[in-house]
Amino acid sequence: MADIIKTNQENYVPCSISENGEKNILTKIPFHGDKLFEERARNVQITFQDGLTRYERLEGLSTEAADWHAKVNLYSIEFDMFVDDESAKEIGTSRASMNRSGKTRAAQGVKKKFNEYKDFHQNEITAHILASFMEMHNMKSIDDKCDVVIPNDDAPAEMRKLWLLDLCQTYVDKYLGFDNVNALVDQVVQDNTKSDGFTCRADDCQAKYVYHSRRVRHEQTKHPGFKSQVISTEVTSCTTTNKCED
Repeated sequence: MADIIKTNQENYVPCSISENGEKNILTKIPFHGDKLFEERARNVQITFQDGLTRYERLEGLSTEAADWHAKVNLYSIEFDMFVDDESAKEIGTSRASMNRSGKTRAAQGVKKKFNEYKDFHQNEITAHILASFMEMHNMKSIDDKCDVVIPNDDAPAEMRKLWLLDLCQTYVDKYLGFDNVNALVDQVVQDNTKSDGFTCRADDCQAKYVYHSRRVRHEQTKHPGFKSQVISTEVTSCTTTNKCED
């Protein structure tokens, strides 16, 4: 480990050289690894604390425990839960979004295509946040005008900060601070256990759909006054077993 740190400090840490040939560290460089790596590297640096200069004490590298392994575990759990090749044709699922966004290699899994899945994960999270902000401000498409009054560019910085903080707080309370989260979970479980499809939740309508996302599309198009609990955009038309009358 000492040789590894010495080699990396020699090759990657910017230094200046004095007239007598002494190296002076200009800035530290992060040196990432897992927790075991970080512990061993730190112990090596402690061992070299009797050096006369920062360079001799191997202080050019800042050893840090990276969260890469934690991300791999998180992505693996997420992939197993939400990615299914059989749902590739169902708009709104992660597998379908991979095809629509051109991130098809991410479907090979986290262990085989970590970088590809990481990019898809970031894009999917961003899309969900943007779609929910649009829904919160009654925007049906990205071309619609937002109903929020945005401060002018010449407004005081503190005013703009407070405006953004208030907007984000409203968003968090609406989508992440559910008071009835248990009721929503129970409803999802109940819907998923139904063997006869997903029935329209509007009053006096018995339309049934194979997929929940298609039911949401029906509710949005056939029952404009009905507010669905699930955000679903750009869902294609589908076939029902019992159609509502227009």
